[in-house]
Amino acid sequence: MKIIISKLSELSLSQKIFTGVLLLWLGLNLLVFGKEVNTYEKLRQYLPGQFVGNNFLAFQPFLKETPIIGYYTDKNLSTTENDKRWTQAQFILSPTVLEAHNTNHRYIIFDCSTLTLAAEKMKSINAVPLKITPSGIILAEKK
Repeated sequence: MKIIISKLSELSLSQKIFTGVLLLWLGLNLLVFGKEVNTYEKLRQYLPGQFVGNNFLAFQPFLKETPIIGYYTDKNLSTTENDKRWTQAQFILSPTVLEAHNTNHRYIIFDCSTLTLAAEKMKSINAVPLKITPSGIILAEKK
């Protein structure tokens, strides 16, 4: 710090003014840059990190002519990650409509936190699994 101060004291008046303006300009740009980065960081949570809808591709052959199916989950759909999964499933399987928290349809997708919970719910509504994805999402059919 002493070296910087000694170097500044050796400058002429015009060099000091120029250095002051340059430092002011740099400071203002850093402030604006910090605000921009903060804005993007707030938006970042809403940007898709991965297209999770691909987890539902395996169900397409079973649902070609089905207009509406059930979608059962024990997860909170109001959270960003779970809502993203449900929305992307709806996109991948369209024109089939997914009705959240409804097990009254012939086909039901079970997206539960554990396979045990999904199996218990399938047993209670008399449904059998048709396809299970590697991520543990199940397409079941009611008997």
